Amino acid sequence: MSGLVKPKQYDWKDSNLAMFGSDEEKKLKKSAAMKEPAWTGCENFEGTKIWRIEKFKVKDWPKSEYGKFFDGDSYIILHSEKDPDSNELDFDVHFWIGGSSTQDEYGAAAYKTLELDTYLDDKAVQHREVGGKESEEFLDYFGGKITIEEGGIDSGFNHVVPSEERLPFTRNLLKHFKKIPNKEGKMEYHAVDMPYTQKNLCCDDGYVVIFSEDKMYQVKGKNAKIDSICPFNEWMSVQKHEHPRAKLQVYGKFHLFQLSRPKYKVTFS
Repeated sequence: MSGLVKPKQYDWKDSNLAMFGSDEEKKLKKSAAMKEPAWTGCENFEGTKIWRIEKFKVKDWPKSEYGKFFDGDSYIILHSEKDPDSNELDFDVHFWIGGSSTQDEYGAAAYKTLELDTYLDDKAVQHREVGGKESEEFLDYFGGKITIEEGGIDSGFNHVVPSEERLPFTRNLLKHFKKIPNKEGKMEYHAVDMPYTQKNLCCDDGYVVIFSEDKMYQVKGKNAKIDSICPFNEWMSVQKHEHPRAKLQVYGKFHLFQLSRPKYKVTFS
């Protein structure tokens, strides 16, 4: 048939895909990973090390803050220990995503996690951790529990008020402290995040705590068990320690009136 032009045949080997998975590509990736100063010495490191993504850069997280994370941030955690049989280091790399972390931040954390694995010659097992839903393996690095606080480092695009100028709680939080089943079905006392609504101002079999601006408001449920007092006081002492600028106020009952969605006014008695 006249007028038709036979399409040109392209060979994938002439494209960039020809390098995909090749030794040359691996060398380029390794060379790029070697230029990240945060990874220096990780191949011989034994223990747990944490970095936070700050304006798309990998920054050391202070050891005094290990076990504490901010929900507006993303982190990379390296854990390594010697294999008793081979005496070689086994590596696990986790990237932790806070609930309010930006797409840019957790995207950078994911990319840098791959880069760290490349630096370690692909010997690491990679894990993704979501704030509040961490794996048991991850929690074991910190004695079985971690603390997640509001806020975070300012991103590469958005201005954030310096931490010393911020209120302890930039948004209202409501928690119920009561017995809930653990993974084995055993009932244990825990603080549970609840939606900030009228119906959740009551927790007959436990405690209600509201975190708002520079206050922590507490109400004890009418049917709260005696054995809840000690674990609740222990949990509240941790909150006071972690939020020293916040003032605790104890009330007998909460009342909440909806002004205009989604704003609410809370009163107490």
